[in-house]
Amino acid sequence: MTIIATRVEPSSTIPAGPTPPGLARGLLAVLTLLLLTVVAGLAVTGSSAATGSASGLSDAGALTTRLLPVTRGLFDLAAIGAIGSTTALAWLVPWDRPDATRRLRAASAGWASAWCVAALAYLVCSAAQVVGVPVTRVFAAPDLLLYGVDLPQGRALLLVVVGSLSLALWISAARTKAVARAWALLAPALLAPLLATGHAATASNHFLATQTLLVHVLAVSLWMGGLLAVVLHLRGDRPALVVAVTRFSRLALLCFLAVAASGLVGAWTRLGLDPDVWRSDYGMLMGAKTALFGALAALGWAHRRYSLPALATGQRRVFARIAAVEVSLMTAALGLAVVLGRTAPPIAASLRAAPPHAAAFPTVDPTLPPLRPLSALLETRPDALVATFLVAAAALLVIWARRGPADARPTPSQGICLAAGFGLAAWALVGGLGAYSTALLSAQVAQVLVLMVLVPALLARGLPSPRLTALVDRGRRLRVGVLLQPTNAAVLAVVVLGVTFQTPLLELSLSSELGHLLVGLAALAAGCLVVLPLVAERSRPARPISGLLLIAAVLAWYGGRMWLTTVPMAGGWFRDLDLVWADAAVDQRFAGAVALAFAVGLLALAAAQRAAGSTNSTSTPPVSLG
Repeated sequence: MTIIATRVEPSSTIPAGPTPPGLARGLLAVLTLLLLTVVAGLAVTGSSAATGSASGLSDAGALTTRLLPVTRGLFDLAAIGAIGSTTALAWLVPWDRPDATRRLRAASAGWASAWCVAALAYLVCSAAQVVGVPVTRVFAAPDLLLYGVDLPQGRALLLVVVGSLSLALWISAARTKAVARAWALLAPALLAPLLATGHAATASNHFLATQTLLVHVLAVSLWMGGLLAVVLHLRGDRPALVVAVTRFSRLALLCFLAVAASGLVGAWTRLGLDPDVWRSDYGMLMGAKTALFGALAALGWAHRRYSLPALATGQRRVFARIAAVEVSLMTAALGLAVVLGRTAPPIAASLRAAPPHAAAFPTVDPTLPPLRPLSALLETRPDALVATFLVAAAALLVIWARRGPADARPTPSQGICLAAGFGLAAWALVGGLGAYSTALLSAQVAQVLVLMVLVPALLARGLPSPRLTALVDRGRRLRVGVLLQPTNAAVLAVVVLGVTFQTPLLELSLSSELGHLLVGLAALAAGCLVVLPLVAERSRPARPISGLLLIAAVLAWYGGRMWLTTVPMAGGWFRDLDLVWADAAVDQRFAGAVALAFAVGLLALAAAQRAAGSTNSTSTPPVSLG
C-alpha cells in the first residue's frame, strides 16, 4: 500500500487539541477495558486463585495475589503511553507546531509520572509475593522488603522508577529534536533489564526467547503507544494529526512485521508444536492474542485503504472510528498478555527448557555438526535482536542512500556490495560463522576479522562516493570525529584486537552471549572507523596507509603466535570443550593461518592504495554534498 503524503499549511484557527473531558473519557475507557480483560482472563484461567508465594514461605494473601496482575497491567499501560508520547514528540509531529509539541511534552510527563507510580506499586506487590508477606504488612518487615527488592526483578523495577521519574521531571526541557529523541530512546531501554528477568526463562532457548520477547514488547510499545499518542493527544490538531498519522503509518508497518516475527519465534521457543501444549490455558491465551493480532492487521489495512485518504481531505471521522476499534483491540491484547504472565506454562513446555547456566559451555550448541563447507553456510546462531537490527539498519541505509539526487544514488553494482556487506555481517553474527565462533578458535578469529575488514569494505564500496565523503566529513565535525583520523582509528582497531586475543576477555566473551556479541560489534565499529575514511579518500592524492600497515603487523604477530605456541588460548576453553570432531591444537594453528592470511591481504591492499595514490596524484577530490 502507498502512503498518502499531504502538505497542510499551518493555521492558527485549528483547535489546540482534545478537550480535557474528551481526553479523560478516552483514558478512562482504555483503563476500564484493560482491567476488565485482566479480571476476566484471570477468572477464566483460574490464575487468580494462585497464591503467588515463594516455595517454603508463607502465603502473601489473596489481596497481594489480586493486586499483582492489576499493578502489572497499569505498569504496562503507563509504559506504553510514555514510550508512545515521547516517540510522537521526537519523530511524528512537525516541530513547527509548538502547540502539538507542548501538548506531547505534557503528555509524556503525565504518562511517565503514572509509570513511576505503577512501577513502585508493582515493585512492592512483587516483593510481598516473593517474601510471602501480605502487601498490607510488608512495610512492617523492612528486612524482608529489602530482600525482595534486591532480587533481579526488583533491581530492574528500581531502574524503571528512577528512569521514569527523570523522564517526568525533565521531558518538559526538551526544546530540540535531539534532546527529545534522546529521551525517546531512553524510555524503551528502561524495559530491557525487566524483560530479561521474566517469563522467557521457561523457553527451550533462553537467550533467543529473551531477545525475542524484548523485540516483541518494544515493537508493541511503539505501535500501541504511538497510536494512543495520536488518538488521545493530537486528534484536535488537524495539521499535526495529518503529518503524524502519515509518519506513524510507516512506523506501524515496521512494528507489525516485528511483532509478527517475534511472536512466531517466541511461541515456538516456549510451546513448540505439540498440540496438547497449545490446548492448555497458556496455549489458548496465545491463540487468543494471535486472533486479535489478525484483527489488528485487518484494521491496519483499513487505515491505509480508507482513513488515510479521508484524513488527507479533512475528514477525520473514518480515522477516529477505526482508531477507536484498534485501540480497543490493542488494550484487550495487553490485558491478555498480563494474564499470560500470571499463567503457568504447561509441564510439557517447561520440560523443553534448557537453562543456559546448567551447561559448562552455555554458548555452544551441543548439536553442532562437524565443520564442513555446507554446515558453515547453513548453520544458524539464533539472535532476535541482531537479526532485527540488521534488517532495520539495511532498510534505513537503503532509504538514506536513495534519498539523494539521482547522481548520488547507488548503482546496481554498489547495491550488490551493500547487500553482500549486510549478508556477510548476518553470516558472521547469526549464521554459520557465528554458530561455530564459540566452538572453534579459527571461527572466532575469522568472525572478528570478517566484521573488522570485509564487512566495512563492502559497505563502503556500496555507498556512492559523494554520500560516503559527506558522511565521513560530517562525522569528523563531531566531538568523536577524532576517531575517524587514520592513525587514531588504526590504534583503536589494534586495541580491539589486543583486548580480544591477548586478555582474559576472550574466555569471558566465549562464555557469555552478550559478551560475545559485544566483541563482534566492537570489531565492526573499529573496522568502519578505519575503512570508511580510507575508501572515501580513494581519489585523493595522499592517502595514508600507515594504519593498514600497523593492523597488518599486529595480525601477523598474533597469527604467528597462534601458529607456533602450544599454550591453549582462551584459558583452555576450546581444549576443555573437547569436541569429538575437532582437535583444539590443530584448530589453533589454523586460526593463526587465518590471521596471517588477513595480514597478507591488508599488506596487498596497502600496496594497491599506495600505487593508486601515485597514479591519481593530479586528481581532484570529490565534491561533498554535506
